[in-house]
Amino acid sequence: MINEKQKKESFHTNTSINELIHNSLETKYKEEKKMTKKYYLQDEDEGQEGRRTVLVLEEEDITEKLDLSGLVYTTDIDKLEEYSIESVCSDMSISKSENCKFDYIFMLADDLDYQEQQYLIDGWDAVEEDYIKTEEEIKENIIKKMKHNQFEPDNYKVYTYWDGSNWKDIILEGNYNINYSDYTDELEGMEEIDDYKGDTFIDKMYQLKNGEKVLITTSSYQGSLPWLEFLVNKYENIGEYRKDKDILF
Repeated sequence: MINEKQKKESFHTNTSINELIHNSLETKYKEEKKMTKKYYLQDEDEGQEGRRTVLVLEEEDITEKLDLSGLVYTTDIDKLEEYSIESVCSDMSISKSENCKFDYIFMLADDLDYQEQQYLIDGWDAVEEDYIKTEEEIKENIIKKMKHNQFEPDNYKVYTYWDGSNWKDIILEGNYNINYSDYTDELEGMEEIDDYKGDTFIDKMYQLKNGEKVLITTSSYQGSLPWLEFLVNKYENIGEYRKDKDILF
């Protein structure tokens, strides 16, 4: 038989274990949330005076896309009415959401002859009258080519933001002309040590894991992206930085 004292001791033991499990899970969750943050820094360019655009993003801010230019694509290889075609100049793309895969089949538009391309664009009326194939033959030929010439396009990662007038993509990763580099290893874990609020901006000074300091300026104007500057001099605070730069308070 378990007496009342043993019951209480058992209750307290179970409560302590539950608290330890809860705290461990909470710590793990916080660490995982912390690790989802990504930092991208614009490559250096003349005229920027050491300042570079910085993107501080959560993983959900980054979208995976496929460029559709120059491609024929479909979700059902045997139904020609489901086929679409894009020119090489097209800016169309497909975004991959968290719960959606790229469930498309692709082929290079150049694998089709000109009349087959025209048929996909505007139908039978766009095909030249002296074309030797019938409409049924064109349909069969396009489907046959799609089955034998499937193509895997490259995907790329973007950050999409509103610049005050339009939505814009910044390409972060992929086989494209990319102007940003992943600086997560260098910038994650940085600690804020000072701030300064102006009329239209906020300056924040951070210390990195390696002891270096950076200044991040965030504008209040819509569509403006923050700037980051690696501080060469050993400034202790923003006041010293602004005094050295002859910036009026």
